[in-house]
Amino acid sequence: GMGFDSLENAALISTGEEDHVAIMTSPDYGTQAFRLYVGIKGYQTDGQSCGACAGDENLLARNGLAFGSWWYLEGDLPSSGSLTGSFGTNIGAAITYSKHEDVDTNPNNPTQVVMGNENYGVFLFDYELGFQNGKFDAANSSFQVTRSPASAQIPSPDNVEWAADGSIFVTSDSSEGNINRILPNGNVIEIGRTIGSTESAGILDISSLFDYEPASILLTNAMYCPSALHVLINPDAVLTLPPTSSPTSSSMPSAIPSHMPSSSPSARPSPEPSSEPTTSSSVLPTESKVPSYEPSVNPSLTPSFSQNPSSSPSETSSESPSISLIPSLFPTGTP
Repeated sequence: GMGFDSLENAALISTGEEDHVAIMTSPDYGTQAFRLYVGIKGYQTDGQSCGACAGDENLLARNGLAFGSWWYLEGDLPSSGSLTGSFGTNIGAAITYSKHEDVDTNPNNPTQVVMGNENYGVFLFDYELGFQNGKFDAANSSFQVTRSPASAQIPSPDNVEWAADGSIFVTSDSSEGNINRILPNGNVIEIGRTIGSTESAGILDISSLFDYEPASILLTNAMYCPSALHVLINPDAVLTLPPTSSPTSSSMPSAIPSHMPSSSPSARPSPEPSSEPTTSSSVLPTESKVPSYEPSVNPSLTPSFSQNPSSSPSETSSESPSISLIPSLFPTGTP
């Protein structure tokens, strides 16, 4: 099953079939060697099949996390361009460097993974995994690793997030805490940085949770004591939900009588039309936009801390870090 290491993170990779699960691990410390775990679904830790593996006790086996094999990514990180690597069991041939940081899978192509290395840049991995007779075929599998040209513009890459619009967001493990966005065309835009000599830690695209276009709403954290969670919002953020259409003239009656028929004993005159304009609450705008660049902090997402009775509130709040937003937060018109 899954082994132990000092992992920064792990990324799920598509195998192209349904019987296995593949996970790339990124160790910041420990072995500092990239590995690929290939698990077989439906097998327990002793290698015995459990069939459908029903029940909570078989959760790991059912998802291929109880029994599998480890493979080192053998090769090297390129200083520029791309290199092709293979899978093997020799740790001496593995890609081994210090400061392997975060990894994230491309949501549009789950055989691709982005990785930030604080010392060497931003790298893209593209996997080709083969299977034969129900087993992982390491000899006929490979990967390609490419150093992003954007690495030259991003200091100390750390946490990464691959958004569904093709953008890659990268935070920096530096005193400025830079937050950069690599656009699909390769251009780099700095969208923010921390204030208070602390790094920005973590970046998540949560746009889909609120039915907004990808790369519209981001969560990031200023790593300090106490830390501070921030929300970055694209001022041109657009809802993905279709607007509610208003009634058309063809669906309305051609004429509406001003009074009910007088022959009805319970008839009442209809109210006279108001001269004031009315609006329908059922009609939504075609776009919903956010008016400013200011980060919006949800109090329910911000951790609370017990305050030292001897310290005043002003002393505590002065130490809280914040995010400074760059005017070019997002390119105009880009969600």
